[in-house]
Amino acid sequence: MVLVGLVGATGGCGTAFLNLALERGHSVRVLARTPSKLTVEHKELTVVQGDATVQKDVETWTTGCDLIVSCVGNSDKKMILNTVANNIVNSMPPRCYFITSLGMNGSSGCIRLAITL
Repeated sequence: MVLVGLVGATGGCGTAFLNLALERGHSVRVLARTPSKLTVEHKELTVVQGDATVQKDVETWTTGCDLIVSCVGNSDKKMILNTVANNIVNSMPPRCYFITSLGMNGSSGCIRLAITL
């Protein structure tokens, strides 16, 4: 069994990943600013209240995890991914993955521009 640290679990991509990880028998530790937004309950799910833009919160959350997955979105139009990614990498997890839906259905002018160059 793998202990997966997940941030962004309250969004669409993160919720799908969370459900899949739990279905596959993994334990999941979620970092959430607002734990009440998490609608999933499971015996292998632990929720840690904190903010992924705060290094100390990320270090506490990632400690002991075998794998870190970020599904952080940008629904509030704040560009936080760089800060979150730096905080995760600085916590030195054994493995980490960053999943994004940026650019899906033409949602990003930057992605459209990069593709057409």
